[in-house]
Amino acid sequence: MAVMNTFCDDMFSTLASEAGALARANGGKTCSTKCVRSAVALTLPAGLAKHAATEMNKAVTRFGHWSAL
Repeated sequence: MAVMNTFCDDMFSTLASEAGALARANGGKTCSTKCVRSAVALTLPAGLAKHAATEMNKAVTRFGHWSAL
């Protein structure tokens, strides 16, 4: 279980630092969904990145629905 926790922590920190670097490169101070999507595409292999992008789009759509209420 500790191995999986370490893997998830490492993946999160890698994606977060890549998204932050992309946000800074674009002159922004916050990470947009575009920055996160680009970080996922740059970090993960193609098939896994495509699946992650699909799941991210579903989550953003659900969040947008609930935050509008």
